[in-house]
Amino acid sequence: MILDHVTACPGQFDPGTWGRRGPDGGIVADLGGRAMLLSGYQLEGGRYRRPDGTRVGRMSAEARRLLDLSDGEYYGPPGPLFAIQERDLAVLRLRALVEAADRENGG
Repeated sequence: MILDHVTACPGQFDPGTWGRRGPDGGIVADLGGRAMLLSGYQLEGGRYRRPDGTRVGRMSAEARRLLDLSDGEYYGPPGPLFAIQERDLAVLRLRALVEAADRENGG
């Protein structure tokens, strides 16, 4: 779902920000921020709120939980998934994780 979104809507993907308003009023976010947005979270004042209205503390931990990423998946080369600042590399890494999960699940 996230991979589909960041490839279909590249203008809403910026690996350098957890979330900010874009020029068109939409939200531009990195992979972790997009995971939260696609899960019903709201961005308010640079921080996220869960669908139940509570504030998110550690955004990276929250997004990792939503994506069900193990330490190995998150911290694998070239470093933490949400810290990858180069757009194409972040998408490539996410694609590799999705494909590995598909193979593991028989997909």
